[in-house]
Amino acid sequence: MLCLLKSHDMLSFISPEAEHAQTQSGKEIVGEYWRSDAMVKVWILGSLSQETLKYVVKPNKDLSTAREIWEQLRTIYGPNPLLAERRKTLLEYMGNEKEKKVGKAQAELLLYDATIAHDFLSVERILSEKVITLSEKITISGNTALHLAVATTKKNWEFLQKMLNLATKDNLKLLDVRNSQGSTLLHVAAIIGDTEAAKMLVEKDKTLLYAKDNEDQTPVAKALSRNTDTYQYLRGCSIKHRDIELGDIGHSELLVNIISSKDHKSAYSLLEKTNGLPKETDIVLMAIAQNFPPKLNFWERIVSAVPDLLKFKFVESVKRKAEAYHYAVRLLDIICTYSVRKGTTPRLYLDFFNNAILEATRQNAEEFVQLCRYNVSYNGLRKLRNLSLL
Repeated sequence: MLCLLKSHDMLSFISPEAEHAQTQSGKEIVGEYWRSDAMVKVWILGSLSQETLKYVVKPNKDLSTAREIWEQLRTIYGPNPLLAERRKTLLEYMGNEKEKKVGKAQAELLLYDATIAHDFLSVERILSEKVITLSEKITISGNTALHLAVATTKKNWEFLQKMLNLATKDNLKLLDVRNSQGSTLLHVAAIIGDTEAAKMLVEKDKTLLYAKDNEDQTPVAKALSRNTDTYQYLRGCSIKHRDIELGDIGHSELLVNIISSKDHKSAYSLLEKTNGLPKETDIVLMAIAQNFPPKLNFWERIVSAVPDLLKFKFVESVKRKAEAYHYAVRLLDIICTYSVRKGTTPRLYLDFFNNAILEATRQNAEEFVQLCRYNVSYNGLRKLRNLSLL
């Protein structure tokens, strides 16, 4: 963003001098300034994620200028101007051999600095004062020292392991450690794409895989759009550990996330492993409709049947395409059959399919529509053809 503003000679709009723009004489000058300021605001706000916008744009806070928005971002994410002084205070505190009591506010600052610096000895000493605990929120966004340890790991997993061991020693349940957004430590690891940290956390507490934040999202969902390796690991663990007694918690969402990543084989494996279906089958059906893979065309079927061509990458991609279609068909068959076994009435059965078929039509997924028609006919519900597009 700084490069963009500099290239357009607009850095002044986020500098302290911007506050004096209103005092400039001349209506044309002032009007031109505010038009440019509005453009800078759009640039800044347009570059922010939805999560960040929640902290910057608030109903009860009017940020009318680009500088005010920039300062708000600096307050949340920028380096703290008092950090150097606080670091000095921390060093003086650690160097004092005599018994020294600190207040709650100072303990929060000291714990924050010690965690950011990955200074485990300082963390232990601060906590030994019994003024603050490891589960208390110490940042503006409600993060605990454990959240900070995960977020700032930077491959220093030894420090993170010590912090997690400290939590275990204090009988602290990791599932209960959440920030203001309801994010667990595994949510943070998923967001930043730290697979090693995720492995350590899953090893400590597998139920973290199915915890939901305030946006009703699991760590798997958070990792889906951010980091492939972390997502692959968390998805695999979620399927592997579905034997945990959690009922339908996260089941539908996990299936939808896996299907949305176009990994139909893993989605089928999850259904097979759990030996049951999620309650929200309509949502899963919609996900299948939105991501239904095409079947092989004539030439692809011929190429895939020639053994001598299997070493070519093109043929490998054809085989993956065939596998995706195969498992997508099996998924659809299971969902549709389950709907019939529930004793669904013809009218409800029709409604169950309608939205998904319309979505598949929009996606040009002709195979999905044909398979749905076949399923309706096969299950003895031909009379639905007279009621709708089926």
